[in-house]
Amino acid sequence: MEVTSVFSKHFKRFFRRPLGTARAIFPGWKTVLFFLFLILPLAVSLGGDKVKLTVTNGTDHYLHVIADGESSLYVSPGRGTTFQSDGPTDFVVNVFYSPGQGISGHATRTIRVVPFQPASSGCGLSGSRGFHCSTEPASGGSVVWEITPDSLQALAEQ
Repeated sequence: MEVTSVFSKHFKRFFRRPLGTARAIFPGWKTVLFFLFLILPLAVSLGGDKVKLTVTNGTDHYLHVIADGESSLYVSPGRGTTFQSDGPTDFVVNVFYSPGQGISGHATRTIRVVPFQPASSGCGLSGSRGFHCSTEPASGGSVVWEITPDSLQALAEQ
Protein backbone atom coordinates (compact mmCIF):
# COMPACT_ATOMS: atom_id res chain seq x y z
CA MET A 1 0.00 0.00 0.00
CA GLU A 2 1.46 3.33 -1.07
CA VAL A 3 1.07 6.39 1.16
CA THR A 4 0.75 9.72 -0.71
CA SER A 5 0.02 13.17 0.55
CA VAL A 6 -2.90 15.27 -0.59
CA PHE A 7 -0.40 17.64 -2.17
CA SER A 8 1.18 15.01 -4.42
CA LYS A 9 -2.22 13.55 -5.28
CA HIS A 10 -3.37 16.85 -6.80
CA PHE A 11 -0.16 17.26 -8.77
CA LYS A 12 -0.42 13.75 -10.21
CA ARG A 13 -3.99 14.42 -11.31
CA PHE A 14 -2.94 17.69 -12.94
CA PHE A 15 -0.04 16.32 -14.98
CA ARG A 16 -1.86 13.13 -16.01
CA ARG A 17 -4.32 15.06 -18.20
CA PRO A 18 -3.64 15.54 -21.92
CA LEU A 19 -1.98 18.83 -22.76
CA GLY A 20 -4.08 21.39 -24.61
CA THR A 21 -7.34 20.45 -22.95
CA ALA A 22 -9.28 22.76 -20.69
CA ARG A 23 -8.89 20.26 -17.82
CA ALA A 24 -5.10 20.44 -18.13
CA ILE A 25 -5.06 24.24 -18.12
CA PHE A 26 -7.61 24.64 -15.33
CA PRO A 27 -7.08 21.71 -12.99
CA GLY A 28 -10.33 21.95 -11.08
CA TRP A 29 -11.96 23.72 -8.21
CA LYS A 30 -10.52 21.39 -5.57
CA THR A 31 -6.95 22.17 -6.55
CA VAL A 32 -7.65 25.89 -6.71
CA LEU A 33 -9.20 25.81 -3.24
CA PHE A 34 -6.31 23.75 -1.93
CA PHE A 35 -3.74 26.34 -3.06
CA LEU A 36 -5.95 29.24 -1.94
CA PHE A 37 -6.17 27.89 1.59
CA LEU A 38 -2.46 27.07 1.56
CA ILE A 39 -1.29 30.56 0.50
CA LEU A 40 -3.98 32.87 1.95
CA PRO A 41 -3.05 32.42 5.64
CA LEU A 42 0.60 33.09 4.78
CA ALA A 43 -0.29 36.31 2.94
CA VAL A 44 -2.45 37.54 5.82
CA SER A 45 0.22 36.81 8.41
CA LEU A 46 2.96 38.55 6.43
CA GLY A 47 1.07 41.80 5.90
CA GLY A 48 -0.69 42.17 9.21
CA ASP A 49 2.00 43.69 11.44
CA LYS A 50 2.62 47.08 9.80
CA VAL A 51 1.80 50.17 11.86
CA LYS A 52 1.52 53.77 10.64
CA LEU A 53 1.92 57.14 12.30
CA THR A 54 0.72 60.18 10.38
CA VAL A 55 1.67 63.67 11.55
CA THR A 56 -0.44 66.43 9.95
CA ASN A 57 0.42 70.12 9.86
CA GLY A 58 -2.50 72.20 11.15
CA THR A 59 -0.46 75.40 11.38
CA ASP A 60 0.11 78.23 8.89
CA HIS A 61 3.85 77.53 8.75
CA TYR A 62 6.18 74.82 7.45
CA LEU A 63 7.26 72.13 9.92
CA HIS A 64 10.16 69.70 10.31
CA VAL A 65 9.04 66.29 11.62
CA ILE A 66 11.49 63.69 12.92
CA ALA A 67 10.28 60.25 14.04
CA ASP A 68 12.68 57.49 15.07
CA GLY A 69 15.53 58.76 12.93
CA GLU A 70 13.44 59.40 9.81
CA SER A 71 12.79 63.02 8.92
CA SER A 72 10.35 64.94 6.79
CA LEU A 73 11.52 68.46 6.17
CA TYR A 74 9.34 71.43 5.23
CA VAL A 75 5.94 69.76 5.64
CA SER A 76 3.61 72.37 4.17
CA PRO A 77 0.48 73.69 5.93
CA GLY A 78 -2.49 71.35 5.56
CA ARG A 79 -0.29 68.41 4.57
CA GLY A 80 1.01 65.44 6.49
CA THR A 81 3.76 62.87 6.56
CA THR A 82 3.47 59.16 7.35
CA PHE A 83 5.97 56.88 9.07
CA GLN A 84 5.73 53.06 8.93
CA SER A 85 7.20 50.36 11.12
CA ASP A 86 6.84 46.66 11.88
CA GLY A 87 4.97 45.40 14.92
CA PRO A 88 4.03 47.42 17.98
CA THR A 89 6.19 50.52 18.03
CA ASP A 90 6.79 53.52 20.27
CA PHE A 91 7.43 56.41 17.88
CA VAL A 92 9.44 59.25 19.44
CA VAL A 93 8.35 62.30 17.43
CA ASN A 94 10.02 65.72 17.42
CA VAL A 95 8.22 68.51 15.58
CA PHE A 96 9.46 72.07 15.16
CA TYR A 97 8.93 75.05 12.89
CA SER A 98 11.17 75.01 9.84
CA PRO A 99 13.91 77.65 9.96
CA GLY A 100 13.64 81.01 8.23
CA GLN A 101 9.99 81.75 9.01
CA GLY A 102 10.49 84.15 11.93
CA ILE A 103 8.77 81.83 14.40
CA SER A 104 10.05 79.09 16.66
CA GLY A 105 8.52 76.34 18.71
CA HIS A 106 8.76 72.60 19.19
CA ALA A 107 6.91 69.60 20.52
CA THR A 108 8.12 66.13 21.51
CA ARG A 109 5.82 63.20 22.04
CA THR A 110 6.07 59.42 22.34
CA ILE A 111 3.21 57.66 20.57
CA ARG A 112 2.52 53.93 20.91
CA VAL A 113 1.06 52.31 17.78
CA VAL A 114 -0.06 48.67 17.81
CA PRO A 115 -0.97 46.46 14.81
CA PHE A 116 -4.56 46.40 13.60
CA GLN A 117 -6.91 44.11 15.51
CA PRO A 118 -10.21 43.38 13.70
CA ALA A 119 -13.50 43.74 15.50
CA SER A 120 -14.62 40.65 17.33
CA SER A 121 -17.88 39.57 18.84
CA GLY A 122 -19.19 36.49 20.49
CA CYS A 123 -21.92 35.08 22.65
CA GLY A 124 -21.63 32.67 25.49
CA LEU A 125 -23.18 31.22 28.59
CA SER A 126 -21.74 32.09 31.98
CA GLY A 127 -22.89 30.89 35.38
CA SER A 128 -23.53 34.27 36.96
CA ARG A 129 -24.72 36.33 33.97
CA GLY A 130 -26.53 33.70 31.95
CA PHE A 131 -26.44 34.05 28.16
CA HIS A 132 -24.59 37.21 27.07
CA CYS A 133 -22.94 38.71 23.99
CA SER A 134 -19.95 41.01 23.77
CA THR A 135 -18.40 43.07 21.00
CA GLU A 136 -14.94 44.59 20.82
CA PRO A 137 -14.39 47.28 18.17
CA ALA A 138 -11.49 47.21 15.75
CA SER A 139 -8.39 48.95 17.07
CA GLY A 140 -4.83 49.89 16.21
CA GLY A 141 -3.00 49.94 12.94
CA SER A 142 -2.56 53.67 12.58
CA VAL A 143 -2.50 56.88 14.62
CA VAL A 144 -2.87 60.48 13.41
CA TRP A 145 -1.36 63.38 15.37
CA GLU A 146 -2.46 66.81 14.15
CA ILE A 147 -0.04 69.57 15.02
CA THR A 148 -1.75 72.87 15.86
CA PRO A 149 -0.09 76.15 16.90
CA ASP A 150 -1.14 75.39 20.49
CA SER A 151 0.69 72.05 20.47
CA LEU A 152 4.04 73.72 19.73
CA GLN A 153 5.65 75.44 22.70
CA ALA A 154 6.35 78.99 21.59
CA LEU A 155 9.95 80.03 22.03
CA ALA A 156 10.86 83.68 21.54
CA GLU A 157 13.50 84.09 18.85
CA GLN A 158 16.47 86.05 20.13
